[in-house]
Amino acid sequence: MGCFCVRTDPPMTAHFINIGQGESVLLEFPCGAMLIDAGAQDAAARTRLIAYLNKFFARRTDRHKTLNTVLLTHNHIDHDFGLRTVAENFTVEQFVDNGLLSGPGAPNPKWLRNEVTSGHRHVQLKEILDTDVEAVTILQASISRKRSQPRSVMAAESSKHFHSATVTKAVYATGWDGTVRVVVKGKNDITVYREH
Repeated sequence: MGCFCVRTDPPMTAHFINIGQGESVLLEFPCGAMLIDAGAQDAAARTRLIAYLNKFFARRTDRHKTLNTVLLTHNHIDHDFGLRTVAENFTVEQFVDNGLLSGPGAPNPKWLRNEVTSGHRHVQLKEILDTDVEAVTILQASISRKRSQPRSVMAAESSKHFHSATVTKAVYATGWDGTVRVVVKGKNDITVYREH
């Protein structure tokens, strides 16, 4: 994300935004903001995503409606349906994806690349290939808190390649159950809020 933080509390807040079937997570730092995926299940959910971001930027006027980074985990519609609308409504400094331009969600990353190439938008583009990404099992190894009930999920190995995995640690979050904010103030100071 490339920013220098002066303020220290809270160091990070994760907003798991309720956009239905899909994913959209806003990471808020004292010095910036990063959106992981811009998914939405339909136009109504996309409208909720934009409304949530507008509410966020109304509170964080120091960010000047700027997302330092938008990271697209993969180009499926449930992860990028709102990408174009996000880029049209907010300043995006950097866009990161896996570089694949095929599949059901491809029109949105293609649109953004065309906007940058044609000079209409000034966004730094970065590609991280599937082979450069570590598996969720590495993340689980660093988490000590167990889930109350293990959860079976489909974990991506690469584009269109999934395997069944059992998540036993507290690392899985989604906005399907409503918007959730996770505020991290320190190593053992984590608070989870459910928004209605």
